[in-house]
Amino acid sequence: MGHREGGLRASSTGFPTVERSPADIVGSERSRLAHELHDGPVQTVVSAVLELEALQVRLREGAEAPWTVTSVERTKFTVQRAVDELRAIVRELSKPARTGAEHERSIQR
Repeated sequence: MGHREGGLRASSTGFPTVERSPADIVGSERSRLAHELHDGPVQTVVSAVLELEALQVRLREGAEAPWTVTSVERTKFTVQRAVDELRAIVRELSKPARTGAEHERSIQR
């Protein structure tokens, strides 16, 4: 008999669960991470780039110092938010992986 890539099995709750292959689990996690990165830090960095482009235009037009300082401070805050989001993702990835049984127990609580 060959290695099963997936299938139904009974869980401790009595309901059938689908066994997922390691490749499916890795693929799902990669997809989740891609969405999390895109919806978080990537969008934040894009916002910072747009703010910097607006600042560049205003500076070329001879913008006043107070507006410039405010724009730089806002952009710095935006970039710091992206750094914080990336650090949170890295911290999450640095945690030890749960086994299937540990994950199932955490869901039942």
